[in-house]
Amino acid sequence: MVHKGRVIIYAAVLLVTMYFILSGVLGYEIAWADRDVRSLFTLGALSTAFFVIVMYIGVLPSKHKLTKRLKSIRAELSVIACIMAIGHNMMYAEWFVQFFSDPFNMRGYYFFACLASLIIIALMIPLLISSFYFVRKWMKAKTWKRLQKWSYVFYVGLYVHVLGLYVYAAFSMGRSGDMEAIIGYTVFFVPYFILRPAKYLFDRHKAKHSGIAPSEDTDGGCET
Repeated sequence: MVHKGRVIIYAAVLLVTMYFILSGVLGYEIAWADRDVRSLFTLGALSTAFFVIVMYIGVLPSKHKLTKRLKSIRAELSVIACIMAIGHNMMYAEWFVQFFSDPFNMRGYYFFACLASLIIIALMIPLLISSFYFVRKWMKAKTWKRLQKWSYVFYVGLYVHVLGLYVYAAFSMGRSGDMEAIIGYTVFFVPYFILRPAKYLFDRHKAKHSGIAPSEDTDGGCET
């Protein structure tokens, strides 16, 4: 269902994301959605949630029915997350303009946010492009797998980016909500950084003793 209708889903996600982003940029209120709903798009929370789902697909038991279903749509989930992430960055276009035109007069908070975002985007774009099936089928399997390994760097960068912004906000502005966000993101990201290498070592150990080569996950872009 998701796989067959992926183009329609991508278009719908793009339209909804742009609607919320433009409403934020132009400053007009949305009658049917409050600011908390809009902030899911403008602050990148929803795109990060999708990335977290894609991350954890790589550590779930491979033979479980839920894992197999999620793996079958991992590429689609990755594209959706990337579309929303690009929209989130468009919200701060003014910062990027200043970063390239007058970086030395930017506040440290804004400079770090732009620099981290640009690094993450540079990692994300190739992963996004290779998530599309019409692109993937023209790539050599070895090249595609090698490219996907950069997703690990991408997720570390995403966590550092989010953590840096909230840590700065928490200690400079003293808002309790920022500290709660730090704890929340850490609860999701840090266990993954432990579980993914552990699963890799476990699979290699199991394969070594069974005489069967370990399988490689190849079901989507930005995958893990």
